[in-house]
Amino acid sequence: MLKSVIRTNNRQRYVVLDKLNEAVGPLNGKQVAVLGLAFKPNTDDMREAPSLTIIPELLKQGATVRAFDPIAAESAKRLLPAEVQYAGSVEEAVTGSDACLILTEWKEVTEMNLARVRLLLKRPVIVDGRNCFPLSVMSELGYEYHSIGRPPVGGEKRDRYSVNF
Repeated sequence: MLKSVIRTNNRQRYVVLDKLNEAVGPLNGKQVAVLGLAFKPNTDDMREAPSLTIIPELLKQGATVRAFDPIAAESAKRLLPAEVQYAGSVEEAVTGSDACLILTEWKEVTEMNLARVRLLLKRPVIVDGRNCFPLSVMSELGYEYHSIGRPPVGGEKRDRYSVNF
């Protein structure tokens, strides 16, 4: 039973990747902003951090990753692939990105200027692995917002056979 629980917990990390793929299609050639690298906010603890499994998978799928973490970036650099680009702020990370992925609920993330971030993203797509924002707010701001255990907000229902041009 314990092995089953561990397997389920490990699979949960990939739910955000599934949601990201559903929202933006194939990741090859896309830039993804990753907000939060540490296991939890207010620490540089990278042990068991979701970023350690999610970011290599993003790179494997052909995405460019621009990551922001206010404290754990230096620790992450020793553990993540060299291809990861590090940003000094949320705004720098999201600028020009095709989507934003939230992995740690840092204050800098939960209090980011959502209206400004929407303008900086190529497409207003956020996949939130920490459920940082109310669905009503994200809908009002015009985001396509995917969170955990809640219905998606905005965006068109994407046919899995549709092609992005």
